Amino acid sequence: QHKSSWSCDSGESKDWLPGGGVNAVQRLVSKPCDLATYETKIEDGKIFVNLLPKQMSVAMFAVTSETVPPADDGKQWSFVMTTAALDKQPNRRAQGTVDGVQIALLTEGSNIYAVQAKCPHLGIPLAGGKVENGVITCSQHKSSWSCDSGESKDWLPGGGVNAVQRLVSKPCDLATYETKIEDGKIFVNLLPKQMSVAMFAVTSETVPPADDGKQWSFVMTTAALDKQPNRRAQGTVDGVQIALLTEGSNIYAVQAKCPHLGIPLAGGKVENGVITCSQHKSSWS
Repeated sequence: QHKSSWSCDSGESKDWLPGGGVNAVQRLVSKPCDLATYETKIEDGKIFVNLLPKQMSVAMFAVTSETVPPADDGKQWSFVMTTAALDKQPNRRAQGTVDGVQIALLTEGSNIYAVQAKCPHLGIPLAGGKVENGVITCSQHKSSWSCDSGESKDWLPGGGVNAVQRLVSKPCDLATYETKIEDGKIFVNLLPKQMSVAMFAVTSETVPPADDGKQWSFVMTTAALDKQPNRRAQGTVDGVQIALLTEGSNIYAVQAKCPHLGIPLAGGKVENGVITCSQHKSSWS
């Protein structure tokens, strides 16, 4: 399309939006970026890929927890990794998915933070950022947030490209998650601190289709949903991630995450049958 080019090996940018015309205009607002590249190997005619980008030095994880009842504190804690495994990383960082939720584990001293995996501006992995005084700064455009509250501290700071992008990109807070350590194991509560919704994980019994020919799966009772402050819930049903949203007597089920950057839609606003994402304000029926 725009003829930008990169090294297939190192990911180094070789030519960013070259030439004049539209590309010249886009160079005013779009900063050159390197490309994520991955190691490959072939064994017995099979191609393997190391999903840790060559440009990052963090542990990668992908966890599917067993469905367990909420703890005594009423929260649904999911195991991520051991502290020993995290301490072996050069910068004590890790990123990946826990029950389908993309998070980054960040450390500073004895503190272990869990935040959304990607910067809400352009989706840059936050595990590659700098943590100082409990604040994570994105490695590319230097936006920063509190690792604890997710509050935006500095959005696209400075002049140049960032000043132009501030005209079209609104500041966003970051989704952050509670962590705890038990017996050397790191657990994360997958309900973001910024959200007040019920979490569920359901594996239904295999039942024949109903009279209408559809396969219905039980999620939760209306009584349980009504107990939530904003009558919202999110989680998985037979492996499908959904959000339950309500408006008046209507109960809607939608995909759990915004298709832009994966922000949980249960934290959005529902009005006149339309859900609006809490971050960049995209909306859908």
